[in-house]
Amino acid sequence: MRKLFAVVLVGALGLGVSPARADGPPAANVSCSLTDTGVRYGVSMVFTGGGISFSSLKYEWEYMVAGKDKDPTLVSSYGPRTLQSVTTGNGLDLSYEALLALAKDDEKTSVLMYASSVFSDGASVLTNRTGSGCYVELPVVFKNRNQRAEAAVAKTVADAVAAADKAAANANAEIKAAQDKVNNETAKQSVRIQSFICVKGKVTKKVKGVSPKCPAGFKKR
Repeated sequence: MRKLFAVVLVGALGLGVSPARADGPPAANVSCSLTDTGVRYGVSMVFTGGGISFSSLKYEWEYMVAGKDKDPTLVSSYGPRTLQSVTTGNGLDLSYEALLALAKDDEKTSVLMYASSVFSDGASVLTNRTGSGCYVELPVVFKNRNQRAEAAVAKTVADAVAAADKAAANANAEIKAAQDKVNNETAKQSVRIQSFICVKGKVTKKVKGVSPKCPAGFKKR
């Protein structure tokens, strides 16, 4: 059973990946990964000097679309290579809706994305279109987006329930503490302090307390 989501390590029009020329930019090899809303594309490159770096390049992002009955792992399954956008950064985020628009609203298709590296020295513009591409199948992107959205909603609900439970527990603890304080005060007030005189012959002694008693040999007067 073939994978539903994978990197396609094939060059445009069946060409292999080429190393950087001394007078031009290196090939831009595209990687892709699923996100909460769609797909994130990135570029990996091998630089060989000559003053060329990620920051000195532009990237022409191009896409190809394969129908639902086509094998997405074969370049021959795809239609023409079409420009999607040009960026100065070596990354691109596309939502499911954006990918669906590229596929002309056919939700059963696959989209293969390439990035051509473009370098300009002020006198000329050099473009390398030999990098590898990366494809995604739209049903997989759609399913992933929905699953992540459902998980996010479930987490939000769970967090809300947990917060409500914690708030209720704190409120109950405060109520109990207040009630305990009232009960303690009431108990203190209900305790009656008694005092009286005890006698033994000509000797008298005053006793005081809760249910006090006369000392041995003394009688309450």
